[in-house]
Amino acid sequence: MATIVTCDSRHHSTREIADYIVEVLRTTNGSAAVFAELDEVGNNIDNIDALVVLAPIYQGKFSEVASRVILANQAELARKSLFVAAVGIAEQLPQDVSDVLTSYRPRELGYFRGKIDPSVLSGAEKRHVDESEYGDFRDWDAIKRWAQTIGNRGAN
Repeated sequence: MATIVTCDSRHHSTREIADYIVEVLRTTNGSAAVFAELDEVGNNIDNIDALVVLAPIYQGKFSEVASRVILANQAELARKSLFVAAVGIAEQLPQDVSDVLTSYRPRELGYFRGKIDPSVLSGAEKRHVDESEYGDFRDWDAIKRWAQTIGNRGAN
């Protein structure tokens, strides 16, 4: 059995975090962790021990796509280890988003600051982002610690 790490990532920065978590799980926990696209999760749910879902917060809300995958597989996930992490630009996870994610009953809930690269944003996206939020705020040490923690809690 294995761990699937999946994510929603419009501009690839959350995918980079997901790939790093797979690497950490493999190298520090000897995990059989693999990355799978969100739309593939339902097809593989019976063959895994754990699911790690990462998704960005857009306009104050956790990814609807990631939420749908979690909710669609809720019965199966009740028998698995679910780990959820949100990625956003705020310094802390907004309480209303935390409440939604906690309702999914993950074994561990994480939050990481992300990256906003204006060169990949659409005009509409740029209108929702203050220029002071541009930059790469990802804390790779914090991500590694979280990955090690979830590895010790069943994502292996």
